[in-house]
Order: sequence, then structure tokens, then C-alpha cells
Amino acid sequence: MSTIATGNTTTNTIVVSGDTTGNLYIQTGTLTPALAMTVTNNQFVGIGTNNPSVLLHVQTSATAIDMVTLSNGTYTGVLGINGTSGNQSIYLFTNNNTTNIRFGTNSTERLRIDTNGNIGQAVTPSAWGSTFNALQVGSTASINTYNPNPNSNFCGNHYWGSGSTPYSLTTNYAQMIQMNHSNGNISFFNTPSTITAGNSFSFSNPLNITPAGNLQFGDSNGGIIFDNSSASTNSTLNDYETGTWTPVFSRTSSAPTVSYSSRAGTYTKVGNIVTVFWDVTASSISGGSGAATLTGLPFTVSSSMAGYSVAEHRDASALNGYVPSGGQLKGFAQTGASYLYAQVDNSGTSGFGNIGDSTFASSGRWTGFCTYQASF
Repeated sequence: MSTIATGNTTTNTIVVSGDTTGNLYIQTGTLTPALAMTVTNNQFVGIGTNNPSVLLHVQTSATAIDMVTLSNGTYTGVLGINGTSGNQSIYLFTNNNTTNIRFGTNSTERLRIDTNGNIGQAVTPSAWGSTFNALQVGSTASINTYNPNPNSNFCGNHYWGSGSTPYSLTTNYAQMIQMNHSNGNISFFNTPSTITAGNSFSFSNPLNITPAGNLQFGDSNGGIIFDNSSASTNSTLNDYETGTWTPVFSRTSSAPTVSYSSRAGTYTKVGNIVTVFWDVTASSISGGSGAATLTGLPFTVSSSMAGYSVAEHRDASALNGYVPSGGQLKGFAQTGASYLYAQVDNSGTSGFGNIGDSTFASSGRWTGFCTYQASF
């Protein structure tokens, strides 16, 4: 190795030297200088190494250090390395809250990290509120998290601004799928109409999937539409439920006094069709006036239904004392009301189908079922 140039003071030394292979070495430091930079005969530059393997090879023995700084005097970017256990990383930072980090191909920006840490892929991130962290893809799609609450969101055609307010990105509908980590629901949100670009709006929550796998319709008119060509009219199936109700012996003009030994009532409702079952035993029935009724139906009978729903009976000893020979006990759900109306069909004796009211015996049982159309 031959020395090309040297320079020193009483405490510092600079040495520039070369070897027979054409490599150039620059040493700096104290009176015993250390290698600072190497330029090989194939124009590879090494900083902190005498054997660079690429065009620019920077090497250090420090655990963590800023390796490269780019600055115009006002804005600074830092490229560094951290070898601390559990935090090993290559990092790229800016030193202020107005400088973005951009990546591109073919001289075109493809990815941007804004000053709030939000990422835009093929788009500049929108003005997301400070409580959100977002990955925005293209002009309308994003994935984001909401910091105060443990929610993860997949968003279409909107971003969340300050105050947790959604804003439309284009003049169109907006949608969101939210995974709520506090209650386990997967929730679906949408807008019932188009939203003008840049305007704020409120979401509807038409559907939730619970952790048990149940579907919950959030809107009052929500449901399943069976859209098939064979149906003359496609309607929305918006309710299915089962439950109990309390049947009560009553009369059309005034209620009797009743002592019950037992009472049970159940129902199943599919859409607007309700099937009720009841089993009531009374130890005493007295007073009241008018025809016998069974009140307390869980849903009001529709006022618009065509005709009446017929009730069937298995045991009606509470009424049987008033059924004439050859007659049959009938009943129907009264339109626009919440009771069943018991009647006697005398067609077996008169031949004219004459219907007469039935009243209660002094005690007995009344059990049966009825399917009717509910007001819904």
C-alpha cells in the first residue's frame, strides 16, 4: 500500500492511500487513524468497511445508528438501523409534521405515508381524524382502526374525519364492514342513498352477525328478500320468533271473575303469520256478559286480512255446556283486535250454518290453537 497524501494536527490525522489493485482508502481520526471510506477498483464505495460488495456499502459496529441523513436545511429525512434485541429494524424517518414519505415506480408515486402515519396506495390519504390509523387503497377503499374503541373497519367510498365523522369520497353510496372486538359482532353499515362527494353523512346499520352466528337486522324494515321469478310478489321476511303469552278468559261486554288452576300459551311468528297455542284450566268462572273470548294474543290481528282465521279446539269443557246437540265449537281471531272469539256452528241441526255465541261454563278447560295474520 502506498500513501498518496497525509495531513495532521497535533491530535487528528487524515491519510489517503492506495494499493496495487487500484483500491483507494481514506483514514481519519487521532494519531492512529481508522478506516473511514474505501473506493474499490470497480467503483464500489464502502463506509466503515474495506470490502464493499455493492455500489454503496455502509457498515458500523454500533447497535443503533442513523446511517444516512438527507436535508435541505429545513426538512430532514433519516435512514438508519437498529440492532437492539426485540427491536431489530431498518428505519426511515422524517423530522417534522409536514413531510410525507413517498415511494414510486416508473417516475410515478405509488405509495405515500402521510404525517399522521396513514398510508395511501395509488392515492394521497384523505384527511383522516387523529383517532384513526388507515390504509387507503385507490380512490374509494380503506382498512382502518379506531383508537379509542377496539374496532377494525373495511370501508368503501368514505373516510373518517375529525370528530369521528364520515365523509364521502365520491358521489355514490358508502359502505362499511366493522369488526367490533369488544362485543364480538361483525356489523354491516351502508347509506340508503347516494352521498355527494366531500359531504358528511350518517350510516345505517342494517345487519349484524353475533358471536353465536345469529343474524340481527338493525333496520325496522330489514329482512330477507326471496327474489325469485316464480313468486308473483316478492316480500321481505323480516321476523321469526317464538315466545310465550298469557291467555285470559273474557267476554265481549264485560269480563267474568275467573280463578285459574293453570295457564300456558306459546306462539311462533314467521313474518306476519302467527300460530298460537293455549291451555287454560279454571276452577271457577262467574259473571261477565257477552260472548266468550280468549284475550291476550301476543300480536294484534290484522285489520286488512280477508276473512277470519279459524281456531281449533282439543278440550273446551269450559264452553261445552253451551254447544247444542249436533253443533260444533268454532272460533276465529277477531280482525283488528287481540282476542279469539268462540262461537257455535249449528249447521248440523238447522242446515243453514247459523253461528251463535258461546258463553262460559262455571269451570273447565279450554285448549287449542289458531293461525292468523298479524298487523305488522
